[in-house]
Amino acid sequence: MISQQSTILAADTATPIHSIAICRGGLKIYEASLSTSPRRRPALLRAVDQSLEICKLSLKDIDALAIGRGPGAFTSLRVSMAVFKTLAFTHQIPLYSTSSLDGIALAVPAMAPLIAPVIDARRGEIYVRLYSLEKGGYVPVTEDALIRPVDLGDWLKRAKSETKGLEIGEEVSLIGHGAIRKALEGVDHTRVVDLAVSPSASAIAASVLAQFEGRAPAIALRQLEPKYLRTENFATPKPFFEKS
Repeated sequence: MISQQSTILAADTATPIHSIAICRGGLKIYEASLSTSPRRRPALLRAVDQSLEICKLSLKDIDALAIGRGPGAFTSLRVSMAVFKTLAFTHQIPLYSTSSLDGIALAVPAMAPLIAPVIDARRGEIYVRLYSLEKGGYVPVTEDALIRPVDLGDWLKRAKSETKGLEIGEEVSLIGHGAIRKALEGVDHTRVVDLAVSPSASAIAASVLAQFEGRAPAIALRQLEPKYLRTENFATPKPFFEKS
């Protein structure tokens, strides 16, 4: 079970900027962004080996694994989930998972009472989740959603009306960057914060620690799948321990 004393190896590959981290005692001891360009795309396993070597650790020293489940890029989520499931099974390390949007919300400073990180879902849509500031950190008040930017105002209004303690007129800080930022402008009761922030692996580790401290993973290893949100049936490649 995961605890404040655990050494956690975490990763997120939901966006073009992948992240890997090692945390111990609730603190980040190593984190790196991984290149995803076609010519310089390091394998996730190689990145795991490099991070352990830099920290002078081995997988025997890792108490828990943490992975961002998405929503995000289909292929990279499927591959990273298969890799971490294989590591978990082979080395008997518990594997925890959480929303990749947590990897943004827990990585930004406490800037406003309500924030909504946004990830480009392509096809003219976005992934979004609403968070509230509590005791110095952000906690989710909705599930992940897949919507069109034009529908964001109505989605936020409904989310706030259904959440105890929130007022419909409360301002929400939308975390977006580049083309996404432009698509978010003009939504009622919001302001757009232009931050070039991708899901952070150390924030993924912090999220699973906050959710599961003293507990086993909520989803059994064989049932753990990425979160796609779209209706297409994208099957995760089987990890090496689940041969057909």
